[in-house]
Amino acid sequence: MHSPATASAQRMIREEHFAQMKPTAIYISTGRGPTTDEAALIKALDEKKIAAAGLDVLEQEPPGSNNPLLKMDQVILTAHVASASARFDEARKRRVGVELASVLTGRWPRSCVNPSVLAKSSLVRWQPYSMERGPNS
Repeated sequence: MHSPATASAQRMIREEHFAQMKPTAIYISTGRGPTTDEAALIKALDEKKIAAAGLDVLEQEPPGSNNPLLKMDQVILTAHVASASARFDEARKRRVGVELASVLTGRWPRSCVNPSVLAKSSLVRWQPYSMERGPNS
């Protein structure tokens, strides 16, 4: 999901959309927080209608400490700052595309913050270097 925070996009992804997803679906949101109905996302995760979520935006920024998404094992949160700098150049944009292409074609990404999870995935290892190497190696 990558949408601007416009009036027409407000809570554009709702309970009925999560209900249509496969139980193995991973919901990724990189647009703006108010475009996802967080209560519906939390319900979908709790009821295992979807497997996980990767979010770099939330409805409320910064999130309150009582936000259930902060405590869910199947949710990964990142800071929404990737394009906030003029230094976000073409090389980094290409790198993101290469990493996504690797995962979408069933291969390990070259860079993983928590590489120990890769062995547990259905992705195929293709890199010639050790899993112990850190992010952006």
